[in-house]
Formats: sequence, structure tokens, C-alpha cells
Amino acid sequence: MRKAILLSLIVAAAVCRLSSAATRQVPSEYPTIQAAVNACINGDTVIVAPGTYSERINYSGKNIVVSSADPNDPAVVAATIINAGRTGSAVTFMSGETQDAVLTGFTLTGGYGTNYLQDGLFWGGGVFCSESSPTITKNVIRNNNAPASGASNAVSYGGGIACYLSDAVITNNIIRDNTGAAGGGVIIYVGNARITDNLIYGNSGVIGGGVVLLGGQLFNNTIVGNDASLPSDLEPLEGRPGGNVYAASDPDSGMFQALVVNNIICSAPSGAGIYSEDVADDAIAFNDVWDNAPGNYMMHDPVTYEPIYDGTADRTGAYGNISADPLFVYPGNNDYHLLPDSPCIGAGDPAFIAEPGQTDIDGDPRIYAVIVDIGADEFVGYVRPVADAGPDIHVAEPGWITLDGSGSFFYDPCSPRLYSWEQVSGLPVTISDPEAIVPTFTAESFGEYRFELVVSDGQYASRPDEVIVLVGNESPIADAGAGKVIDVPGRGTLDGSGSYDPDPIDELTYSWTQVGGPPVTLQDADTAAPYFDCSEQGLYVFQLIVSDGLADSEPNMVQIVTVSATVNQEYLDAASGIDGYSHYPDASGDKVVSAFGWGEDYDWDIACRDFKTGQVVAFSGGGIDTFPKIDGDIVVWCGGPEYGDFGWPQRNTSVFMRELSTGAQRTLRTHTDTASYSHPAVSGNKVVWIAHTGIDVEDDLHWRQMPYAICGADITDFNNPVYFTIAYHVGIRDPYPIDDPTAAFDSVIDISGNVVVWEGGGDIYG
Repeated sequence: MRKAILLSLIVAAAVCRLSSAATRQVPSEYPTIQAAVNACINGDTVIVAPGTYSERINYSGKNIVVSSADPNDPAVVAATIINAGRTGSAVTFMSGETQDAVLTGFTLTGGYGTNYLQDGLFWGGGVFCSESSPTITKNVIRNNNAPASGASNAVSYGGGIACYLSDAVITNNIIRDNTGAAGGGVIIYVGNARITDNLIYGNSGVIGGGVVLLGGQLFNNTIVGNDASLPSDLEPLEGRPGGNVYAASDPDSGMFQALVVNNIICSAPSGAGIYSEDVADDAIAFNDVWDNAPGNYMMHDPVTYEPIYDGTADRTGAYGNISADPLFVYPGNNDYHLLPDSPCIGAGDPAFIAEPGQTDIDGDPRIYAVIVDIGADEFVGYVRPVADAGPDIHVAEPGWITLDGSGSFFYDPCSPRLYSWEQVSGLPVTISDPEAIVPTFTAESFGEYRFELVVSDGQYASRPDEVIVLVGNESPIADAGAGKVIDVPGRGTLDGSGSYDPDPIDELTYSWTQVGGPPVTLQDADTAAPYFDCSEQGLYVFQLIVSDGLADSEPNMVQIVTVSATVNQEYLDAASGIDGYSHYPDASGDKVVSAFGWGEDYDWDIACRDFKTGQVVAFSGGGIDTFPKIDGDIVVWCGGPEYGDFGWPQRNTSVFMRELSTGAQRTLRTHTDTASYSHPAVSGNKVVWIAHTGIDVEDDLHWRQMPYAICGADITDFNNPVYFTIAYHVGIRDPYPIDDPTAAFDSVIDISGNVVVWEGGGDIYG
């Protein structure tokens, strides 16, 4: 199942309570957990005694704590069970709950999910969060079996946990043996939910057996033995993505961005370790991805959509990712603690900073020995020494430089502490004492010098750690961003994110000042993106200076114009009196054109309304009529045969035009089984479109994602168009958006006068 198909469907918690908040006991005071929740107000706590509670819980918008008697005792957690009995989600957050709403210390089982957004789509067998952001911590979420597919056409997102438009915190849980169509263990569907320090194993799905991330953060989890082999009619087994992890980002809109950092991802029996789509290279970092079938990394060929394993998909060796046996204590018995020789110890992101109070899956401090471990378990015990060569050093002039290895870690305070410094690049220098904790050297020239430090306790040596010494400085460059116009009263936001420093190790500081216009108070003036509120029209001028600590930039200015504007918005019934719904609107002067009809067979017509005269003209080119454009009296659109049976996945289309004043209509280009024409645009006496040729409507792989050309015609003589071709093979796309015709609003090509612009391969040409 592709991301497009997915999208077409719809730290240990620090719990603070006011001293006046009530604590409610179950079952001594209330017979059920839900009864206690119903009696709560914000800030209350519900304490639940061990037992099996056959019910479903809904927080109903209350920021309360619902807890077992001791969330830190695995025996208590195992004995305090909420069983949903396959009647819905075991626990639901759907009313705007925040991270102050806490669920902790339970075993959640028997969940089926909540039917939400559309019939047959079930979310969150164990826990469902919709537009709510609770804290879910120290629970065991197991054997929740949401539907995959079947005669009832029921499918699910998130067998264990589903988060929809949510910033939930999911931490220190065991999520195992759950099933669901997408995200057998967990799905994050848009939002910035944070999944940290969890064990996620033995879950199954059609795609994303362990975790599906459409945005969200996956940090320091151990994700083992999840698979994408769940029986289903949704996807053929071969090439299903994401046995352990399915991660996708939307770099174009920025609506969701996935991060996968510091995780052990291993032993998926199918679907590969990580499937990634549009995820930035540095957003998958410091993971141990090992022993996954049929490969550790997976992506899809953008043209054929055939699965690609390893090779171009492989990220081993980049951004701290490794591929090695993590050396668990007893994986056959689901004991995923690390052995002392595990390559995951101290191999996480060196820049990782634990949240206050953050612990690993066992409640141990998240960082034990300088650098965080990979996975949910932070190894506690003898750890090989860890070298710390200190922060990078930047000085303006040659001279005396001091290195500092005092931050290095040694497990035994009584063991020998041996230091070994070595220069690895730059003009050769003499280190005063290569075995000293804090040696020195004289940098006699401008340039970059690199040194490595290795420390030893006499038995084991550390991995090397590097420090960069940069001598000399280039001044930073301030970029105050583009000018803009804002409405008043309103808020203006500045953007200095384009500022930069030619020296790679420098970090910039920002200083904004107002230098013109009515006085305003600039908030966060020491950040890249300050803002101000204003109620007065005028021209506001702001200055940005950035500094790298050694030199300031030249000032850079930006102008903000504020205007008081009235925006009138009203419903335009472009197809007045005509049955159906409208889409693909376009306007020229007082005329608005759109396609209208019903979605059952995508057999639409074209309607044009003149809002000056009120006249509505409706017409059809036969069958599919879509992407209408108008200029003056000329309407163009693409269309083709009736959609008919949904079993026909491909359609080629023709390009038509109509003169509204006379009703004259003609076909500019006629589709065939090997040629398709679509996305027309018109300006004056010229029409342009994209053309696919050499395709095969009966062969899915040779119909989708085919190269297209930019073509057109001069229609000065309506009955005798003069045809031309502008460019060949400019990009690839489907001839017609068959997967979702009503949602494909991309224009691809446009024209104004003699200027034509088009998209090809992600770039814009003209």
C-alpha cells in the first residue's frame, strides 16, 4: 500500500497534581474504571486495584491520571487488565486531552478499534488518540486484534495504538502481539507524537507490522520480529513495505516529518526492517538495523513501484546507522536487554540529550555513560571507556590551543585512565603531551586541524572521538528574509533562517532591531523567527545582525507592509440548479467554470456560470470531463470514455474546447490506446496540454508513470488549429489520476500570452 493510498483513507511522565485534587479508588469506591473517570475533574487521579476489568475507557476530555496501583511493578501491571472484549478501543482519547492526561500501569487487551472517519475504518485497537495528545506510559499493550480486511471490508490503522493528528507521548511501554492492517503495533497519522523507550515486538500488519510513521518521532525503541504478512486482500504479499517500520514524510507541504533515531530494528521475518518514503537522509540515524527479511532497508522504484532492498536503499554506515547483532540476553524468551559486548552500547546519537527524568524501559537513567545506547535498554554495569575530546574549538588567530579530554567516561574510578591523542588532519603540529588529559599545541597557521582521542582503562579501549580546531574566521551572512504584506490588526513574523556562516562549526546568534515604521514590540528578537503584533497601517523596517561569536555580520534589512483589508468570501454556486457536486474551478473575468457530477462513475459534465448575467451553460464532452480551464469565451478540458466498471483501472483522455458564445465545440486531440492528452490550459488564442504517447492502456506498468511532452495549438482559426510541440520527455506521471480523480488538483502546465510554464521531474520550466 503506497503512501498515497494511506493518505487517501483517512519519557516517563512527570505527573503533577494540585494538593486539592481528588484520588478515586477502583473498585473500593467505584465499581468500574469508567465510573471513576466520569466522577473526575481535571487534575484528579484514579487508582485501580489489580483485577480484570471488562470495559472500555474514554477520558472524555479530562486531563486526569488513570493508574494501576504500581506502574513500576511488572507483576502489578500484568495483573491490572482492561479487556475491551473486541467491542472497540480499550482506551480512547478523542476530546482534546493534553499530555496531562496520563494512562499508566495497565495491561490493555481485547481491543478491536474505533470506527472513525468512514465506515469500515477502525483506529487503535488498544488505544485511540484523535486530535488529542495524552501520555501513555508503562503499559503492556498486547493481543489487540484490529481488522485487516474481509467480507465486511473492515480495515484498521494501529492494532496496538493509533494516533490521528496527535502529539501524544508513548513511552516505556511493551507493545506486542497486536495486529492491524497498517501499523500492527503503532501508527502515527500526521502530528508530532513521540514514541520513546518502548519494546515493540511480535506485531503483524499488512504494511508496517511494528510501526507506521506518517510523521512523528521514533527514538530509542527496541523493535524486533514484527512482520507485514498478515492475511489480507488489500495488498499482495510480495513487496509489502515495513515489516518492522514504515516511515514517510511529506517534504513538499511539511505537513508531517518522520524521525527514526537510536532504535534497534531487527529480525523482521517479512517486509524488511525499515521502509522509507521521502524521509530525509539525516532523519534515519544511529539505528542498528540487522537481520531483517528480505532486507534491512526498503524503498520503491518511483517508476515501476517494484520494491528495492538494500543497494540504493541501504543506509548502513551513514549518519551513524550500523548493522550488527545487537547481542540480546535471551531473545528466544523475549529478553531484549543488552549483553556487555553489544555494539549498541554508547553507539547512539552523541548529541542526544535526555528529557528531564527520562528513563529506559527498566526505569534506569536514559544516559548511563556519556553517550546514549541504541534501543530501549540502557546498559547498566561495566561499560568500556568512552572518549570525549571536548567541543570543537574556533579561534580567530594562530596561537596556543588547549585540548580537553576530561569529559571522558571510565566505569571504575580506581582503574587506570590512559589517554592517547593523535592529529588526523591539518598542518602538522606538535602536541605537548599526547598522553595528557589536557594537552596543548601551537597553531602557527590559519586552517583546520583535527585530532582524535582514544582512552583506555588498561583492559579495553574506547572508540575514537574527534575534535575540530578551526583557526581563522569568515564573517557570517545575515539574511532577514523576503518582504511581505500582512493584514492589520494582525501578527507579523520575520524569518532569518536563511542566514549562514561559511565556517562549518559555528553556531549563529541573532539580533533583530526595528529601524523604521510605527514602534512595535518585537518578541523573541534573539531568535531566527521573531514576531510582532500591530494594529496600524504602515511600512515597518527591521534589521538583522548575526554573530558567530567572533565576528558580526553586515546588517540586512527587511520591509513589512501592513494594510487594513476587507475580505469578502461567499459561496459561489457555479452550476446553479444542476445536480451533483462541483470541483476543478477556474475563473476568467465574471465567468467561473467547473466540472460537476457524482463520484460513483466519474461521469461528469462541464458547467460555466456568468456571474454578471447569471447565465449557466452546461455541456459534456462525453464520459470523463475534468480539469476545465477558461479564458474569455473559450473553455478547454480533458475527457474520455465513461469510467464504467471499477475493474478498469486505466483511462486515456482527449482534449476538447468550446466557444461559449456560439456553442461550437471541437476535439483538439483524440486519445487512443497508446496516446493520452490531459491538463489543458488556455490563454487568448493558444491552448497547451501534456501528451503521453507510446503507452499501453491494458498494461498497468506501461500506463502509469509514463514520460510526457508539452504540446499545444494556435486556435486563431477555430476550425483549423495549428499544432506545435514545445518539449519532449519533460517528466513522468500517470496519464490520468485514476486513483483519486477528484483530489488531483495539480495543474502541471499553464500559459499566459506567449509564456508557457510547466512542471517536470520536480522542477519548473518555461
